[in-house]
Amino acid sequence: MRENDWKELVEGAHIPIDSSHEIMRSWMVNYFSTVGGISYIWEEDEPIVAAGITSFWPGVGQAWMFATDKITDAPLGVTKACKRIVHDALDGPLRRIQAYSAVFHDESHEWLELLGFQREGVMRQLGQSGADFYLYSIVRN
Repeated sequence: MRENDWKELVEGAHIPIDSSHEIMRSWMVNYFSTVGGISYIWEEDEPIVAAGITSFWPGVGQAWMFATDKITDAPLGVTKACKRIVHDALDGPLRRIQAYSAVFHDESHEWLELLGFQREGVMRQLGQSGADFYLYSIVRN
């Protein structure tokens, strides 16, 4: 997993902040197997990215994504697939999709904006250690 994705996940997850990658991997498998997601697999079952949209409440979804360093091997394909998922969800049951992104994770901010999300504000001291997060959203036109 990319370093900033790891740091962002630790800030937002409800697990001990000093957890190992193995504990985090186990938590992710258990959590995301219950909420759903999409995995893109590269060679030899090494994941590039895990992403999805979970239900926040009726009409509103919460987007999430974590990437490995392999994302640089397929950035266009991943971006196109995620754009399609977001727009299909907005053409279907969702009127709004939102995403949180740690303030320090500039790559994530650029990518969310590329997908059409707009920054709505700062959620101060949201992370476990007090890190600030941006709130992004995209809404049905």
